[in-house]
Amino acid sequence: MEIDQPLQSIRYQRGSLLILDQLKLPEESVYIAINTIDDAWKAIHTMSIRGASAIAVCGVLSVAVELYHSRTKFDSISSVLQFVTDQLNYLITARPTAFNMTEAAKMIIDYLIPLSTKQQNLPSYINELLDFMEQSLQRDLDHNHSIGQLGAEYIYQHITTKRKLTILTHANTGSLATVGFGTALGIIRQLATNNLLQLVYFTETRPYNQGSKVNCL
Repeated sequence: MEIDQPLQSIRYQRGSLLILDQLKLPEESVYIAINTIDDAWKAIHTMSIRGASAIAVCGVLSVAVELYHSRTKFDSISSVLQFVTDQLNYLITARPTAFNMTEAAKMIIDYLIPLSTKQQNLPSYINELLDFMEQSLQRDLDHNHSIGQLGAEYIYQHITTKRKLTILTHANTGSLATVGFGTALGIIRQLATNNLLQLVYFTETRPYNQGSKVNCL
């Protein structure tokens, strides 16, 4: 049975980014406006947003928001390239252990130079770059669904007795740690969808016990 998830870790439309403040969960559901890259750095560093996937998407989209609102201030493609590169590298420092942020930065930086060869018009260059950064939302969701499907298949293929499973999961791995669906919890959700799940134990992760508090939302 599919589990409904009314909360979203990230709400985005071009020029506007909101993140769910996970420090206030589960008592309150409060969204924080991320208007600048510094806002995103602070949210990542203080753990208002958690989960490697969600951190990466928040970081990338904060650059998209600031780039969109300051797009008329750039006088060349090279200045955009330098700005985006510098800001992505800055965001990595907010939580150096969040590997997905480093990977997302590398992917976008690797996209910048070929795009500058292909697209010589500055406004069009910015629009294509914004499109690519915004695709991080769908990319993350697609990855999570793939993890869920492949993980559930692997577990089922490697259990000796074909019966419903009892599983323990640790840390913040649900839909709020990602754009949606979840990573480790995504596998558990897929097992539930496949009618293979009996019971799940959620355990905490310090310093905020987010594994037990956030996964169950």
